[in-house]
Amino acid sequence: MVTQMEATGKWFEQVCNNFRKASEAGLRLQQDLFKQAAMQWPNVSETGSCNTEQMQAMEKEWREAIHQMLERHRTALNASYEAGIKALDEAFDVTEAKDFESFREEWRKLFQKNFEMLKNMAEVNVQEYKATVEQWMDLAKKMTG
Repeated sequence: MVTQMEATGKWFEQVCNNFRKASEAGLRLQQDLFKQAAMQWPNVSETGSCNTEQMQAMEKEWREAIHQMLERHRTALNASYEAGIKALDEAFDVTEAKDFESFREEWRKLFQKNFEMLKNMAEVNVQEYKATVEQWMDLAKKMTG
């Protein structure tokens, strides 16, 4: 017979697997969107309208855009790690429950809180990706003039 602890462990494992699959699907979506956006950019050699000074100015703008993107990514990554460390600490606190019912209730609260946190982080990632693509598209438009 399966104990309640084993059932909870299997349920948690299933939730983690579903979250992993959703994260992978989100990553694939972002990669596909980026590929589609990159294919929309005109080739400079086709337009023939870019001189050396323009190219250097565009290179500087691209460098700054990429730097900004990486800074935003680092900030989001740091926030993710901090949230993960906090979630880990809270998960260990749950194990101090006095009985199974309080353990289950604390675990449910922790799961709900962490699910909301992951949902918010995913939304922030989508917004950051959208902002980055818009910035790159603006730079591509400038390049073709």
